[in-house]
Amino acid sequence: MALRNTSERYEYIYGSNVRKLKTDTAGEQTAKTVPAKKNVRRPEQRRTGNKAADSEAAAAIQKNAAKFLAFDWKYTLVALIAVIICSAAAMFYLHANAQLNVMEKQIADLKTEKTSLESKQSAIQAEIDKSINLDQIKDYAEKKLHMIYPKDFDVLLYQRDSDDYFRQYESVD
Repeated sequence: MALRNTSERYEYIYGSNVRKLKTDTAGEQTAKTVPAKKNVRRPEQRRTGNKAADSEAAAAIQKNAAKFLAFDWKYTLVALIAVIICSAAAMFYLHANAQLNVMEKQIADLKTEKTSLESKQSAIQAEIDKSINLDQIKDYAEKKLHMIYPKDFDVLLYQRDSDDYFRQYESVD
């Protein structure tokens, strides 16, 4: 509790917020009361004594009060537009957030489906690899299709003579 002035400070006992008690003449103890502020003046107390100035001040006060109490359509319209824009932005954000959640769920489902399809594919590939017998294919090619392996003299090797080939990462001189 903050103390407002020095006279108020002396009404407290050191180390405590308990007020000092004042004893009456009969010996009874009663708490001191803090006097109300005397410096506060209300508008009706601010009279200067000049009737013309007082009436002008009263008229100005009434005019300001009338302006304050008057309904301002421009302000209301601007406030309404601001509320509508904020509501539209909130609805757009909620809609986008809902779409994002739906798409994240679809992505998770598609990843699960991809994983299962890849496992099926690897199982089928392993089955195909087991079912292929290269010796059987060689016998079929030699006997039914009359294919033969080439001899060493039937194989021609190509020798490149010119060096006019351009490579992408080599320097061009």
